[in-house]
Amino acid sequence: MKLRKYMMTVLLLLTVFLISGCLGRPVATSPIVAGKWNEGIFTNTWSNITFQLPAGFNVVTQATSVPQQVSDFTIANDDNSIIVSLTYIDVSSGDSRDYSAEDYLNMVKEQLAQNPNRTRTFQENFESMTIAGREYAVMRTTFFNNDNPTNVILQDGYAHRFHNTMILFLTIYPEDAKDFVESFLESIEQAQ
Repeated sequence: MKLRKYMMTVLLLLTVFLISGCLGRPVATSPIVAGKWNEGIFTNTWSNITFQLPAGFNVVTQATSVPQQVSDFTIANDDNSIIVSLTYIDVSSGDSRDYSAEDYLNMVKEQLAQNPNRTRTFQENFESMTIAGREYAVMRTTFFNNDNPTNVILQDGYAHRFHNTMILFLTIYPEDAKDFVESFLESIEQAQ
Protein backbone atom coordinates (compact mmCIF):
# COMPACT_ATOMS: atom_id res chain seq x y z
CA MET A 1 0.00 0.00 0.00
CA LYS A 2 2.84 2.42 0.86
CA LEU A 3 4.56 1.64 -2.44
CA ARG A 4 1.39 2.36 -4.42
CA LYS A 5 0.88 5.66 -2.56
CA TYR A 6 4.53 6.58 -3.16
CA MET A 7 4.29 5.79 -6.87
CA MET A 8 1.09 7.83 -7.24
CA THR A 9 2.76 10.78 -5.50
CA VAL A 10 5.78 10.51 -7.78
CA LEU A 11 3.67 10.36 -10.94
CA LEU A 12 1.66 13.37 -9.74
CA LEU A 13 4.91 15.31 -9.18
CA LEU A 14 6.11 14.34 -12.63
CA THR A 15 2.88 15.59 -14.20
CA VAL A 16 2.97 18.87 -12.27
CA PHE A 17 6.62 19.46 -13.19
CA LEU A 18 6.04 18.89 -16.88
CA ILE A 19 2.73 20.70 -17.22
CA SER A 20 3.89 23.70 -15.20
CA GLY A 21 5.95 24.92 -18.11
CA CYS A 22 3.10 24.47 -20.60
CA LEU A 23 0.52 26.74 -19.00
CA GLY A 24 -0.60 29.84 -20.85
CA ARG A 25 0.55 28.78 -24.30
CA PRO A 26 -1.62 28.45 -27.37
CA VAL A 27 -1.95 24.99 -28.92
CA ALA A 28 0.23 24.44 -31.98
CA THR A 29 1.59 21.49 -33.87
CA SER A 30 5.11 20.39 -33.06
CA PRO A 31 7.92 18.83 -35.10
CA ILE A 32 9.00 16.73 -32.09
CA VAL A 33 9.67 13.08 -32.86
CA ALA A 34 9.46 10.36 -30.21
CA GLY A 35 12.17 7.76 -29.71
CA LYS A 36 11.89 3.99 -29.80
CA TRP A 37 12.80 1.06 -27.57
CA ASN A 38 14.47 -2.00 -29.09
CA GLU A 39 15.50 -4.86 -26.78
CA GLY A 40 16.21 -2.57 -23.84
CA ILE A 41 17.96 0.14 -25.86
CA PHE A 42 16.30 3.54 -26.21
CA THR A 43 17.15 5.63 -29.26
CA ASN A 44 15.83 8.97 -30.40
CA THR A 45 17.73 10.24 -33.45
CA TRP A 46 15.71 13.50 -33.46
CA SER A 47 17.03 14.50 -30.02
CA ASN A 48 20.29 12.54 -30.53
CA ILE A 49 19.91 10.42 -27.37
CA THR A 50 20.54 6.71 -26.80
CA PHE A 51 21.11 4.48 -23.77
CA GLN A 52 20.75 0.94 -22.43
CA LEU A 53 17.97 0.45 -19.87
CA PRO A 54 19.79 -0.03 -16.55
CA ALA A 55 19.62 -3.46 -14.91
CA GLY A 56 16.67 -3.69 -12.54
CA PHE A 57 14.71 -0.96 -14.37
CA ASN A 58 11.47 -1.19 -16.31
CA VAL A 59 9.81 1.04 -18.89
CA VAL A 60 6.78 2.48 -17.08
CA THR A 61 5.50 4.56 -20.00
CA GLN A 62 6.53 4.87 -23.61
CA ALA A 63 5.96 7.82 -25.93
CA THR A 64 2.75 9.76 -25.39
CA SER A 65 1.91 13.16 -26.76
CA VAL A 66 -0.42 16.09 -26.33
CA PRO A 67 -0.27 19.32 -28.32
CA GLN A 68 3.22 20.84 -27.97
CA GLN A 69 4.54 18.07 -25.74
CA VAL A 70 5.94 14.56 -26.18
CA SER A 71 6.68 12.48 -23.09
CA ASP A 72 9.24 10.10 -24.56
CA PHE A 73 9.52 7.69 -21.63
CA THR A 74 9.39 7.11 -17.92
CA ILE A 75 11.56 4.38 -16.44
CA ALA A 76 11.70 3.16 -12.85
CA ASN A 77 13.65 0.62 -10.86
CA ASP A 78 11.92 -2.49 -9.54
CA ASP A 79 10.74 -0.89 -6.28
CA ASN A 80 9.82 2.43 -7.98
CA SER A 81 12.14 4.40 -5.73
CA ILE A 82 14.12 5.80 -8.69
CA ILE A 83 12.23 7.35 -11.58
CA VAL A 84 13.65 9.01 -14.70
CA SER A 85 11.58 10.59 -17.46
CA LEU A 86 12.30 12.45 -20.68
CA THR A 87 9.91 14.99 -22.16
CA TYR A 88 10.11 17.48 -25.01
CA ILE A 89 8.08 20.69 -24.92
CA ASP A 90 7.57 22.92 -27.95
CA VAL A 91 8.38 26.48 -26.85
CA SER A 92 8.02 28.11 -30.27
CA SER A 93 5.04 30.22 -29.22
CA GLY A 94 3.42 31.73 -26.17
CA ASP A 95 5.03 33.06 -23.01
CA SER A 96 8.03 30.74 -23.05
CA ARG A 97 9.17 31.20 -26.68
CA ASP A 98 12.22 33.26 -25.65
CA TYR A 99 13.03 31.27 -22.50
CA SER A 100 16.45 29.86 -21.85
CA ALA A 101 16.69 26.55 -19.99
CA GLU A 102 17.26 28.51 -16.76
CA ASP A 103 14.20 30.73 -17.40
CA TYR A 104 12.07 27.65 -17.94
CA LEU A 105 13.28 26.00 -14.73
CA ASN A 106 12.66 29.22 -12.77
CA MET A 107 9.05 29.24 -14.02
CA VAL A 108 8.63 25.61 -12.94
CA LYS A 109 10.24 26.41 -9.56
CA GLU A 110 7.73 29.21 -8.91
CA GLN A 111 4.81 26.93 -9.66
CA LEU A 112 6.14 23.99 -7.63
CA ALA A 113 6.72 26.26 -4.64
CA GLN A 114 3.00 27.07 -4.54
CA ASN A 115 1.95 23.51 -3.57
CA PRO A 116 0.85 23.75 0.10
CA ASN A 117 0.94 19.96 0.68
CA ARG A 118 4.69 19.61 0.22
CA THR A 119 7.66 21.35 1.72
CA ARG A 120 10.36 21.95 -0.88
CA THR A 121 13.87 23.28 -0.68
CA PHE A 122 15.36 24.48 -3.93
CA GLN A 123 19.10 24.69 -4.44
CA GLU A 124 19.84 28.39 -4.78
CA ASN A 125 21.85 28.26 -8.00
CA PHE A 126 21.43 26.05 -11.02
CA GLU A 127 24.16 23.56 -11.76
CA SER A 128 25.04 22.27 -15.20
CA MET A 129 25.57 18.76 -16.51
CA THR A 130 26.50 17.38 -19.91
CA ILE A 131 24.12 14.71 -21.18
CA ALA A 132 24.67 13.20 -24.64
CA GLY A 133 27.02 16.05 -25.56
CA ARG A 134 24.62 18.85 -24.58
CA GLU A 135 24.82 21.20 -21.61
CA TYR A 136 21.75 21.04 -19.33
CA ALA A 137 20.74 23.46 -16.59
CA VAL A 138 19.99 21.47 -13.43
CA MET A 139 17.42 22.45 -10.80
CA ARG A 140 17.85 20.38 -7.64
CA THR A 141 14.91 20.10 -5.25
CA THR A 142 14.46 18.33 -1.93
CA PHE A 143 10.91 17.72 -0.78
CA PHE A 144 8.73 15.76 1.59
CA ASN A 145 5.01 15.47 2.12
CA ASN A 146 3.88 17.51 5.10
CA ASP A 147 2.18 14.41 6.56
CA ASN A 148 5.51 12.47 6.52
CA PRO A 149 8.49 14.83 7.00
CA THR A 150 10.97 11.95 7.44
CA ASN A 151 10.45 10.64 3.89
CA VAL A 152 12.85 12.96 2.03
CA ILE A 153 12.84 12.69 -1.75
CA LEU A 154 15.12 14.41 -4.25
CA GLN A 155 13.69 15.72 -7.51
CA ASP A 156 16.01 17.14 -10.15
CA GLY A 157 14.98 18.82 -13.38
CA TYR A 158 17.45 18.97 -16.28
CA ALA A 159 16.62 21.39 -19.11
CA HIS A 160 18.27 22.10 -22.45
CA ARG A 161 16.92 24.40 -25.15
CA PHE A 162 17.13 22.66 -28.55
CA HIS A 163 15.91 25.02 -31.28
CA ASN A 164 12.23 25.60 -30.39
CA THR A 165 12.07 22.69 -27.97
CA MET A 166 12.89 22.32 -24.31
CA ILE A 167 14.38 18.89 -23.61
CA LEU A 168 13.59 17.94 -20.02
CA PHE A 169 14.86 15.07 -17.93
CA LEU A 170 13.18 14.66 -14.55
CA THR A 171 14.61 12.40 -11.86
CA ILE A 172 12.97 11.47 -8.56
CA TYR A 173 14.92 9.36 -6.06
CA PRO A 174 15.93 8.87 -2.42
CA GLU A 175 19.06 10.58 -1.14
CA ASP A 176 21.21 7.43 -1.25
CA ALA A 177 20.61 6.99 -5.02
CA LYS A 178 22.11 10.34 -6.11
CA ASP A 179 25.39 8.87 -7.38
CA PHE A 180 23.56 6.20 -9.39
CA VAL A 181 21.19 8.74 -10.99
CA GLU A 182 23.99 11.10 -11.99
CA SER A 183 26.11 8.25 -13.31
CA PHE A 184 23.18 6.99 -15.39
CA LEU A 185 22.51 10.43 -16.92
CA GLU A 186 26.20 10.88 -17.70
CA SER A 187 26.19 7.49 -19.48
CA ILE A 188 23.55 8.59 -22.00
CA GLU A 189 25.20 8.92 -25.39
CA GLN A 190 24.59 10.68 -28.69
CA ALA A 191 22.50 8.55 -31.04
CA GLN A 192 24.37 9.44 -34.23
